[in-house]
Amino acid sequence: MMLTDEIHFVAQFLPWHRWFVSVYEIALKECGYTGNAIYWDWTRASQTQLDAGPNVVNSPIFDPVTGFGGTGTNITTRSPIATGPFVNFTVMTYADYFGGGKYYDRPHYLERNFISMPTRNNTVVAVPASEDGSMLSERYTETMMNNIINGGNDFESFRGPFEGIPHAAIHDAIGGDM
Repeated sequence: MMLTDEIHFVAQFLPWHRWFVSVYEIALKECGYTGNAIYWDWTRASQTQLDAGPNVVNSPIFDPVTGFGGTGTNITTRSPIATGPFVNFTVMTYADYFGGGKYYDRPHYLERNFISMPTRNNTVVAVPASEDGSMLSERYTETMMNNIINGGNDFESFRGPFEGIPHAAIHDAIGGDM
């Protein structure tokens, strides 16, 4: 969206996102959908599964049939998604996250590049999420969320860490269009 600067790192961050979800829910009902709006509990997705570590990549939200589809066709760069209901779905705006966060009018198929950023030899490196499945999950665990919620005594001491840690991690891990 071209409103990034108006809705991020400002007081209306949470109210705007709630409004956006509300508009989405209303649109679903107008289309005849009678079920509940899909909800992704980041903290559940970040939990260790079978002692093998978190496997967010396999979260139901990315299921090709019941979810929003998975990652791009090329695991080393942002590319069109390969599975799910939004394959060949055209997005009108391109977000250049690595080029200073600028947005361009550039129609393209919905793109993603799921990544994780584990530390290797004291260096943070982006790797395809298929390699470890975590998708930065340490940034949105239940413990992390509780620390952020209880970590301060005013709105700014909550908003900054909330927006900068778990919210940013989801965008970074998806690595493309939401």
